[in-house]
Amino acid sequence: MILLAPKMISAATYYVIKNGNWSSGTFSTSLGGASCGCTPNSSDIVIIPSPYTLTVNFDFTIGTGAGNISTLTIQSGGSFDVSNKNLFVKSGGTLNIYGTLKRAADVQFSNGSVVNTYSGSTFTVTGNFQNNNSSTGITFNGSMTVAGSFTNGVNAIISGTTGTISVNGSVTNNGTTFGGAACSPSPCTFSGGTILPIELISFTAQPKQGIVKLDWITATELNNDYFTVERTKDGKTFEIVTKVIGFGNSNSTLSYSYSDAHPTEGVSYYRLKQTDFNGNFTYSNLVSVDFNGNSDLSFSVYPNPADGASLINLSLTTAKGQEVLVQIYDVTGKESYENRFLVKDNSEQIYAIELSQQLSPGIYLMMLTADQKRFSNKLIVK
Repeated sequence: MILLAPKMISAATYYVIKNGNWSSGTFSTSLGGASCGCTPNSSDIVIIPSPYTLTVNFDFTIGTGAGNISTLTIQSGGSFDVSNKNLFVKSGGTLNIYGTLKRAADVQFSNGSVVNTYSGSTFTVTGNFQNNNSSTGITFNGSMTVAGSFTNGVNAIISGTTGTISVNGSVTNNGTTFGGAACSPSPCTFSGGTILPIELISFTAQPKQGIVKLDWITATELNNDYFTVERTKDGKTFEIVTKVIGFGNSNSTLSYSYSDAHPTEGVSYYRLKQTDFNGNFTYSNLVSVDFNGNSDLSFSVYPNPADGASLINLSLTTAKGQEVLVQIYDVTGKESYENRFLVKDNSEQIYAIELSQQLSPGIYLMMLTADQKRFSNKLIVK
């Protein structure tokens, strides 16, 4: 008798690499990589980065069930078009919206689901919306419009401090929405109604030698107690990296910085959680970083996102005397730039990348080759 051991199937992470439908040519297993010729399946994680739109023309389910992905994250500038089909987030499913989710027909969130919409995001429901009884993992800090009816079930909770929910149809609110906000008579709008505690100008993450350097700048702060830097590999499970004390109240530009001395190998994502003195909090958008801890070379490109101008800057740190090949590719694999640099010092060096022609909006891959090793980073052109 031959006994066969069960095969363990682990979840994979897929990235959308072009505007397209749910098909094998639309996904890659690496950020900005080539098509994997495959599609996500049960328990997998899907990330839609800027500037791409993923379109489905079938009822879409996130969470428990054969063939259902476990997590969908729509990054800022990314978009998910449900084509007037239904959207379900079941127990065990997570939906994160930093960008745009549009043309969802009927939408239903089950008890045990997790849904987060972030400041600046938009969520359009062309049919009816229902948060089922006892569903409490829903946080809206973006805007949602519902063309049909709105139902928040018994003991269900929709939380958030900066979100709005505009309803054109009937309203049945047997649970709690935004801590007790009302919406009557319809058409009407639920509102978190809280003034943003900070105005965030920028938040960046850059790999350096052995670390990831995190920088953020605020334009104004109101009752800002502290920031929490959080990190994730899959957009679903976040871990705390550090806490940084805020200034409290300020009308001046303030800069903050922190170095993550124990970053995660490969592609990971960081976000800021800002907490004010009364315990309310908001999240920033996710920023990605590709960290290679075994390398003796680190680089970043700026401005990033760029405006497509003919001049960008490369910040490079590696050994003196090293020859570095620099190449830039678009998502089709076509080379847009190539040059070689001879590093003159062990300290950080800045090189001007002079492009022969302006880059079109999109995502590009900057590839550096040194000592038979390759290093890559994403360049976004607006």
